[in-house]
Amino acid sequence: MDQTFTLLAVEIAELRLRCRRAEDRLRALHTMLDTLGITLWQTDRELRLIDSCGLTLAETYQSCHIGDFFRDVYGLEHAQDEPLAAHRDARRGLRTTLQLEHGGKRYAILVDPRLNRAGDVVGTVGMSLHIGGTTATADP
Repeated sequence: MDQTFTLLAVEIAELRLRCRRAEDRLRALHTMLDTLGITLWQTDRELRLIDSCGLTLAETYQSCHIGDFFRDVYGLEHAQDEPLAAHRDARRGLRTTLQLEHGGKRYAILVDPRLNRAGDVVGTVGMSLHIGGTTATADP
């Protein structure tokens, strides 16, 4: 019986170590994405946010937005808004690229269909890259 508990204790310690290593790698990934100005995200077929890491367009992303509709998370009010149209195109199987200015910054954005193993579109996957600030206008 003592040997069983010892084996279980060793296995639990190994699992905890693996979890800590995975958490460290995840933190390093987030740091790298933030440093590079990259955001990654996924939506489901209904365009609800299911995952995100890195910076966000508004730079205020909080995990509480998981499950919210993409249009609500980013304040998109019109169906013809370019980012929303890009996600709808991706949902139809099309890759879309665009540039967007938000909060005084410029972003290059790529939105692709997210496929399951059978090749069916089950949502979207996107990436934004901060490519600079907007051009300031000179005072007259």
